[in-house]
Amino acid sequence: MASAFQKLDNLLAWVCRILIGGIFIYAGMLKALDPSQFLTDVENYRLFPHFFSVVIALYLPWIEILCGLSLWIFRWDQGALLILWILMLGFTGALASAWARGLNITCGCFGKSDHPVSYTMLLLRDFAIMMFLGVVSYHQFLKDRKN
Repeated sequence: MASAFQKLDNLLAWVCRILIGGIFIYAGMLKALDPSQFLTDVENYRLFPHFFSVVIALYLPWIEILCGLSLWIFRWDQGALLILWILMLGFTGALASAWARGLNITCGCFGKSDHPVSYTMLLLRDFAIMMFLGVVSYHQFLKDRKN
């Protein structure tokens, strides 16, 4: 019989899984609907040559969507979590790099935005997403350890 704490833990992990999956599905869909805008956003970071920026703009949205869906349908959990961690670390690093270099860009995280970037708020948002991702990853680790 599961304790009340285990039930609450399972509920928290499920809510975080649905939330993280939804965030990445939503972000990926907005980017996939306007790949030319997303290409502009990627190039504004000045991190990659044009060819790699094009590859990122074309494929990254679909990777986000697939990872989000995999969290929703409870399939390929470990792979999706690993990819999402890599993406979040990359996104956070790109934002920190743009901030350090004084770039005045739009994030591109959730499609086109006309608002200037508030780096502090974006980094806090990224850390919050990573916190929820950590809850899901930890719960997945415990589940895999039991099996």
